[in-house]
Amino acid sequence: MALVGRRIFGIAGGDQLFVYDIDAKQFTHKGKLGIGTIPDGCLGVRQDGKLYGLTNKRVFRLDPDTYEVAALAEYSGEIECGFAMDAKGIYFGDRATLMRFNWPK
Repeated sequence: MALVGRRIFGIAGGDQLFVYDIDAKQFTHKGKLGIGTIPDGCLGVRQDGKLYGLTNKRVFRLDPDTYEVAALAEYSGEIECGFAMDAKGIYFGDRATLMRFNWPK
């Protein structure tokens, strides 16, 4: 899950996006992302205000205002575990190998 302003963004069932408005105390959006299966905990917000995440094969960006999803990179292996972001990129695991998707310049 990730917090953007006063809204909580989360993934359920592998591909279902939900958005909960804290102030309104209700869900304001529910729907399929259509990008692939998203492992638990693979969603975070970056300084640009966009959400970034991983599927089992892709790195993606989600616009929190329009819910538009864009695939940023395809991974030829299998994204199996982990999710961390820093100024350099997004980190994840492929079996025992640590991988990094570098942010575009």
